[in-house]
Amino acid sequence: MKLVSDTLKEALKKTTTQRKGRILINGNYYEVYNVEYYADSYQDGNVIGNAIASQIDFDLPYMNKFDTFKYYDGVWTGDDYEYVDMGTFHVFDEKDQDEFNKHITAFDNLIKFNAPFVPDENYPKTLYEELQNVCQQAGVELATNNIANGSFTIENNQFVNNENLKEVLRNICGISGTYAIIKEDELHLILKTETSEKITKKDHKPMEWKRKTYGINQVILGMADVEGEYVLKQDDDDIAENGVHKLVINDNYFAYTTEKRLELIEELFEQVKGFGYVPFEMVGEWLNYLDVGDTINIDDVDTIVLRINGKSPNALESTISSPAIIDSAVEYANNTSDILDTFKNYRITVDKHEGLITQIASETEKISIKTDNNSTEINNNYQELIKKFDDTASLEDLEMYQKTMQTQMDANKLEISNIQTVLIDGVEKVKTTSGTFDENGLTMEQTGAKTKSILNESGVN
Repeated sequence: MKLVSDTLKEALKKTTTQRKGRILINGNYYEVYNVEYYADSYQDGNVIGNAIASQIDFDLPYMNKFDTFKYYDGVWTGDDYEYVDMGTFHVFDEKDQDEFNKHITAFDNLIKFNAPFVPDENYPKTLYEELQNVCQQAGVELATNNIANGSFTIENNQFVNNENLKEVLRNICGISGTYAIIKEDELHLILKTETSEKITKKDHKPMEWKRKTYGINQVILGMADVEGEYVLKQDDDDIAENGVHKLVINDNYFAYTTEKRLELIEELFEQVKGFGYVPFEMVGEWLNYLDVGDTINIDDVDTIVLRINGKSPNALESTISSPAIIDSAVEYANNTSDILDTFKNYRITVDKHEGLITQIASETEKISIKTDNNSTEINNNYQELIKKFDDTASLEDLEMYQKTMQTQMDANKLEISNIQTVLIDGVEKVKTTSGTFDENGLTMEQTGAKTKSILNESGVN
């Protein structure tokens, strides 16, 4: 949370607040307008393991190109503007609006982690030392002094496929039960902060509470495509009372053996155990002193800020929110599906008839496409379910979507089963335009002819 005056906080409770944005370049200030600011830590149903750069867009009168600037958001407090330092940003895109104005898109220091990761020779090292190394390579100061599993020993480099610094950072965040943000231009790995800001709902409306996110009580560390390759730690008492609310982390680069997963899951579980909040969305003045990760209390309800969309001058359209965490996996690698792996194995072993192999390969492509499409449909239905949960879904809605998803899954299983039967058992007879091919050999017969020929192990008859 940024340090600002009580006068500024009071000014933000008014619906007629005046705002002004400006950037600092080489010691000079320039006013900008049509400002939109985005800060986020939520992606794919989770926050843990994320490292999302904050973004700012604005227009300004034409001037010479620049690469880096600091942005200050100003609020009229009655006598003057009080400016809040929003940090350093790096220009990502620049477009001419017209002959007099241009539009700028820029990101904070997290964009510097898009550079390639360069392994050094200093192995073994601790997880925290690797975090220091990544920050040094990115040229970003590290503010966090310790993390869960920070003393875990990394025996050798695991990032050998041209990964960038961001991928290494995300893996560190995942195994330490944190997410990465930039505050005051420095890197912080956090889950939530201790300082709580009290906010009154009536001062910032409209306001909407969402379905409660219960505290994490189960952690699974595993391999996404290897059945049974996982370790689990859970709070049995909390599960008995509240049900399972899990965090799944798959394919983390540092957890590549069962022994290492068993070592890492202990501190990881203690870090994330009980993490939960009440999701919400609040529309109103841009509370520019709030940061992602800040704990806030809205009318005696504790929650956390996970997403900010601030606007200036249209600040009353700004939002701060916390989407609901869902049971989803944090994954770090793109892995081939089990179904496609199975088909690849069959294609290797079945080599009797080239025509049949071509046909099966074609069918395999079709079923994999259908599987992907159905998975997308199922996911869309699931997201709609989540939305309906937020708005209190009826039992009939839930049953309808459950039946729809089950029908799609059953159809996939049947088609896959049919193809596997052909692959394993083969076919008794193959018909072509000029004859048939079965256990007797190749029979060649032209339509209307008085004779026919058979080609088998005895020759042509």
